[in-house]
Amino acid sequence: MKTYQEIEQGSLEWHEIRYGKIGGSSSSQLHVKSDTLLNELVGTRLEPFNPDETDGFKSEAMKRGSANELEPDARAALEVTTGLKFEQFGWLEMDGCEIMGISPDGLTGDLKIGCELKCPSRSVHLRYIREGVLPSDYVDQVVQFFAVNEKLESVWFASFRPECKIPLFKLEVTRDSLVNSGTKAKPVMIPVRVYAANKQILGLQLEEDVKLETERVINSQF
Repeated sequence: MKTYQEIEQGSLEWHEIRYGKIGGSSSSQLHVKSDTLLNELVGTRLEPFNPDETDGFKSEAMKRGSANELEPDARAALEVTTGLKFEQFGWLEMDGCEIMGISPDGLTGDLKIGCELKCPSRSVHLRYIREGVLPSDYVDQVVQFFAVNEKLESVWFASFRPECKIPLFKLEVTRDSLVNSGTKAKPVMIPVRVYAANKQILGLQLEEDVKLETERVINSQF
């Protein structure tokens, strides 16, 4: 696994290294039967990274949870309650499949424990506390950690809202944890290790498809 600890998340260099790759936020697209993702990735092989096209917009929720605001406090709160020390990394890349990666919110120095931090609205934070499970919106993002990092043993999902009387909700996810790979209406509960392995297979196949389709498109024009 390649690690890019020196790259600051959100920087232009960070956007460039993630260009044309599958990170945590786009991991769910691996399971969608559509040409949309293939077209997007082939397109990045035909056009160089353009800084002017970098989307710098951040919603209010994103600003609230950004590294410049509450994320450091969330990381510190999680460190206090777990006794762990999380270092910041810009990007991790899967061995043998450079198209697959993850931008962790924190990772221990031995690369064995990660964290995914959220600083949501009042109602969302309360929902996380009441449900007490890994939110469905972040299942693919958390499992991507395990697909990319073979050393990983667990990920702490944490929701932080300092205004609340329960400021920190945390949940440890391991390779043996069960997650829903289906939908809310039709849940399919499988171990993280199985879902992560599926992502690795899909990532490798996608990388090969992108390579072949890029070559086909280029050759068809000559």
